[in-house]
Amino acid sequence: MICKAASYSMMGNAITASGEEGTFTQEGPITVFAADDDAFGDFIKTKGVSKMDFVKMDGLSDIVKNHVVKGTVTKADMAAGKEFETLAGNKVVVADLPFKKNDIKVDNATIHAIKTVIV
Repeated sequence: MICKAASYSMMGNAITASGEEGTFTQEGPITVFAADDDAFGDFIKTKGVSKMDFVKMDGLSDIVKNHVVKGTVTKADMAAGKEFETLAGNKVVVADLPFKKNDIKVDNATIHAIKTVIV
């Protein structure tokens, strides 16, 4: 999955540290909004924590689950203003996210590479 790619290692670390691997390997379809390392770096700076402290943060599981939506969401589904509920139970207007790449297909998911952390 994209989270194993070099520029997505912080998201992969967050998934592992939060114990949410099953969220990403479950039978799909799911949609993953994968935040890159630059996005996590910016997020960590705003929180004033180190990378080591980040993976121990309270609420890390919800941060990770905010990047996953049940079902398939493609770029074509992202009409302006349309909300999707994340597995953390929050609503996200995904059309507002800064994207790097859309509609990456893997076995159980559609992945969208993004340049922000969804909180």
